[in-house]
Amino acid sequence: MAVFDIEPGQNPEAAGTIKFYVQSAGEDSGVIFHSNGAVEWKSQEITVTPGSTAFVINDGQAFNRFEIDSTGQMKWGSGVVAPDTFMFRSAADQLFVDSAFKVTGFTELEGAQTAGSLTVFGGEFRLGTPQTTIQMAQGANGNSGVATLVAGTVTVNTDQVTADSQIHLTGQNVSGTVGELSISAKVAGVSFTITSGSALDTRSIAWLIIDPV
Repeated sequence: MAVFDIEPGQNPEAAGTIKFYVQSAGEDSGVIFHSNGAVEWKSQEITVTPGSTAFVINDGQAFNRFEIDSTGQMKWGSGVVAPDTFMFRSAADQLFVDSAFKVTGFTELEGAQTAGSLTVFGGEFRLGTPQTTIQMAQGANGNSGVATLVAGTVTVNTDQVTADSQIHLTGQNVSGTVGELSISAKVAGVSFTITSGSALDTRSIAWLIIDPV
């Protein structure tokens, strides 16, 4: 049987509590509202009708500042407009935030990936230990790769090259007569050409495209 209890019951102006709990389970099964504004959730389970809101925080504004709905989705807002920032389970082992997630201070990730752009503002991108490396996938229409000079030249086909691309070149071996390397042609979205100062240069050349922001 559910129990409703007010303490102290004789003096409505005194500090006290309002308690809701299941009699068979005792006071550890319910919720206690204190006159100082504190709320204690004693229950280990909250049952909510699908489609309804399980918990809200509202300080008199037109809209709730915080909500938890029946699916477990958490919502935050200013109170002036409807909640606009959500956090919820989007799939197995996935926690999704639909807006920006800002952390002030140190953040440690054991693993991370992004399907979009990763931008660093007002700081530095650092590799913290000598053993930390940068790895980049290579293949058709990539931003990096290795091309072999034939008679001192080679054209690399990739749609990643732009008119402003800065292409970095590094010889990977010594083959033929070595000459100075340069980019002799760029066709945006199509290809670029690597040329050696020696027509007898037949080295393998690693290339990396970096585009300015």
